[in-house]
Amino acid sequence: MATSKMKTTRRELAAQLEKVEQALETTLEELSRANRKLEEQRAQRDALRLQLQELEHSQPQAEPQPQHSPSAGTSKAAPGQPLALTQEQRLAQLKHSRLLLDSDWFDAEWYLATYPDVKKAKKYSQAPHEHYLMYGGFEGRNPCAAFWSAFYLATYADVAASKTNPLVHYLLHGRKEGRRIMPKGAETKK
Repeated sequence: MATSKMKTTRRELAAQLEKVEQALETTLEELSRANRKLEEQRAQRDALRLQLQELEHSQPQAEPQPQHSPSAGTSKAAPGQPLALTQEQRLAQLKHSRLLLDSDWFDAEWYLATYPDVKKAKKYSQAPHEHYLMYGGFEGRNPCAAFWSAFYLATYADVAASKTNPLVHYLLHGRKEGRRIMPKGAETKK
């Protein structure tokens, strides 16, 4: 009798586990779709910003606004907004330029294809890694399909607080520390 009860309990637990695993898989698929949609919407937003900026440049009386102007006083970016860095801090990011260029984690071709506004910007179309270093990483843009910048910054508050580019932090420290670059299970859904 006790063995029969154990078998029933085991089957019930196995069924519950299977339901939870299916729900988790569904959630990860939804997260992956949402991330792709987010990237598309950001690209659309940035293209519109670029068009607006070009329009403002064509009007001599208008003072053009930079596409990526740092906000004053905040240390953490609101969702979809660039992290507030001083110009000095942005320039300091450039010292890691070679690190990104030598890394397999920054895919310039993928970055330009994913973010057409960067490709349209004369300054960054030839050096997309510089855009990622100074702006893209803090805006949650990804350097390649396998590294989720927004996830990295949201998961590791110390990185966001340090105002270090997420991929730069990962290459210098995070990889050795075993930090995740995307949610668990997401890499199997790509």
